[in-house]
Amino acid sequence: FCSIHYNSAANEAAHGMEVFHRSWNTESKVLARHTHDRMKAETGIHSRGVKGDKEVLGFYLGVLSSNHKTNKKCLTEGAFLSNKEDAFAVNDPVYNTDLSYGIFAGLCETLGVEPLQKTSSAVELLVDDFTELTDSWVGMTQQSIAMETPTSDGMALLLTTEADESGVLRTGGMCWKDYEVSALMRSLDGPPATYGLIARCSDNNPNSTIGYVLSFDETTKTATLYASLGDVNEMVALKRMVLPEEELAQWNELSIRCANDEVMASVNGVALEALEMNSAALLSIQEQMQFGKVGLFLNGSKSGTKVVVDQFSVEPLTEPCP
Repeated sequence: FCSIHYNSAANEAAHGMEVFHRSWNTESKVLARHTHDRMKAETGIHSRGVKGDKEVLGFYLGVLSSNHKTNKKCLTEGAFLSNKEDAFAVNDPVYNTDLSYGIFAGLCETLGVEPLQKTSSAVELLVDDFTELTDSWVGMTQQSIAMETPTSDGMALLLTTEADESGVLRTGGMCWKDYEVSALMRSLDGPPATYGLIARCSDNNPNSTIGYVLSFDETTKTATLYASLGDVNEMVALKRMVLPEEELAQWNELSIRCANDEVMASVNGVALEALEMNSAALLSIQEQMQFGKVGLFLNGSKSGTKVVVDQFSVEPLTEPCP
């Protein structure tokens, strides 16, 4: 018997998971220990330990009553809903999958049976071939062209702005929470351009984008990672870098890596440096950007700005999310 709970406390700093057993009951304690150890191993969350109810609380928990027909009984507390970081994890389907599998595996271990392996949806490539993309193109045209590329396959994707607006591609639908999106990009047949990548983008409307935007300006050789919070005028700069002269290349490799609640960005392998920002603002941004689409963008100052792209890829770092 396992009673499954989330926790709460007046002290918002209280966090982590814990498992209770019936005090001075060996079988209950064994189940609690196995369940605790597997929960911790699967989630990596802070542990508050394995505890006897009467010893710690001063009273017996009703759900661990001595009236049960089994002594194999415990109560799990998965995280504190009163703690911002724990509550953020609880809202994550991946965390809940890991937590529930940990409880299941702990029960199996106590019963002496081998747990089934944790399963997930089949991982499919989000982007396979540029010529087969049927996703959302806004403000620009795209076509495959033959040209010399770093990958030596002789083909690249040509993006051209249609009007005096930014061009955007979003692909992949609702995708993984944790992934790395990358591409090799450069301007073509014209003045230097501004271009970049999008991660965790939640809207197909370029005037209402919530997501991370890595922008590279060829003119100033400046790369900036923005958090776009729903309005083109509400862009928060998170990280920035002026690319050293020796790092400049004809083709620039851009990358955004989303892992847990950390977002990293780089150009040609050089990581952008974080700008000063208060923790409350960062938490607010993280809460809005858990999942979303990936994509490319092209900021054309005039109609006809051209950028070519090679090796646009998305690599999942965790299981797909619903």
